[in-house]
Amino acid sequence: MGLLDIEMVPIGIDDLMPNSPTEHNVYIRLSADRFVTLYKKDSIPSSEHLHKYKTKDIDTLWVEKSAMITFVKKNVTLASLASRSATVANNKKAALFVKATDSMFKQIEYCGMTGKTYEQSKSLAESFFQYAQDNQDVATLIDSLNEFDSWIVRRSILVSFFSVCIAMELENIGTTQIKSVSVAGLLHDIGLIKLPKNIVTRPLDQLTNEEMQIYKTHPDRGRELVDGIDAVHDDVLTIIHQHHERPSGSGYPMGINKSKIHILSQIVATADEFSDLLLKAPHRPRVLPIELAMTTYIENNESPINKSISRAFGLALKKRMF
Repeated sequence: MGLLDIEMVPIGIDDLMPNSPTEHNVYIRLSADRFVTLYKKDSIPSSEHLHKYKTKDIDTLWVEKSAMITFVKKNVTLASLASRSATVANNKKAALFVKATDSMFKQIEYCGMTGKTYEQSKSLAESFFQYAQDNQDVATLIDSLNEFDSWIVRRSILVSFFSVCIAMELENIGTTQIKSVSVAGLLHDIGLIKLPKNIVTRPLDQLTNEEMQIYKTHPDRGRELVDGIDAVHDDVLTIIHQHHERPSGSGYPMGINKSKIHILSQIVATADEFSDLLLKAPHRPRVLPIELAMTTYIENNESPINKSISRAFGLALKKRMF
């Protein structure tokens, strides 16, 4: 079988560990359908060799589709270990969270959502759960995330983190539900990977009516991606599907009102709206300081999604800002 017959998927050049044996063949892409082997399996790429490619603005390498899960598993494991370490700096933890989330999203985009991928998502969400439990400084996390490019990745991490922070402050929300909002917060926008790139990467106010209607299908597409996987809890499916619903019924995709929006969906929706004010994105190139973002969030909402959630969020932020 030639290279043209093998499906290739991209990985970041930083997914390779310098001075460590590669577990699979790694390729460089010369054209749309031409790949050449950069490292054979068990080769040991040196730091100098990898740096040389980075200086040439090569930040993406390629592996065979069957090898992708190995790189994702390694990145998720590193993020998990870092989240539990008192000696790893917060900005380094954020970098590992981004690396793991980015590779996992690439796997879902190119290989689909499988039971193994979902288990990796749960493991990664556990890292954010651990990070939130340790009362880490939220300002440092936000500043670190804004140093990276992919806004979907950055936002997914912050929404998961904020969702956990809110849920931990609410009475009658148990550990199982907190873990549900953690993984659902991570995957809440996963349906966006199934939309055309020219829609996802543009500011929302620049989309045509037709394009906006396509954009509004991403909660449906996200639910479809994870539905049918045995390990997925019903709460996770509901949250992914409802995270853009609003109390007045003005949200999407179903236009349901507050009485029909699950409490866990309301938590993730709150985290999602607030994260939007703090992270750079195609539709928001400038971000707000966290104190001003909280004031803006309260002033701009038609009404708080849920007063107990708003109070819990305020308490959670206070613990992590001072």
